[in-house]
Amino acid sequence: MKTFKTKDIVRSENLTLAQLRTIPKLINEWLQTDEEYTLNRLIIDQIVMFANNCTEAYAAEVIKIEKLEWVGNWKGRKNDYSSDITVWVTAIVDLGQDKIVRLSFDLFDSMIMTTDTGCSGRIAGKND
Repeated sequence: MKTFKTKDIVRSENLTLAQLRTIPKLINEWLQTDEEYTLNRLIIDQIVMFANNCTEAYAAEVIKIEKLEWVGNWKGRKNDYSSDITVWVTAIVDLGQDKIVRLSFDLFDSMIMTTDTGCSGRIAGKND
């Protein structure tokens, strides 16, 4: 699997100059890694955690990380981590029992998920 570094996160051409200026701060706050706990390990851990929490998997395995991309949120919406941009992860994941899926999610949002909400914000279900 490819080894990712923060410079490998693709920048959407739709980001404004103001949004581009916020990227270094987000990297410093969220993507600090070292020799032992690399960015790759962080991303893989978050993919597995997201898959296990949001699908029927209990021991998901990452097959391939397809893309990491800085993207602007819909209509400037702010995330619970006070940003209007997101690192969007797209990966192919083996959920076990002959199920392979493509998952896409907000990397930083997955890092602040709770067991109550499943993500940083509340998602209404069909019983709400």
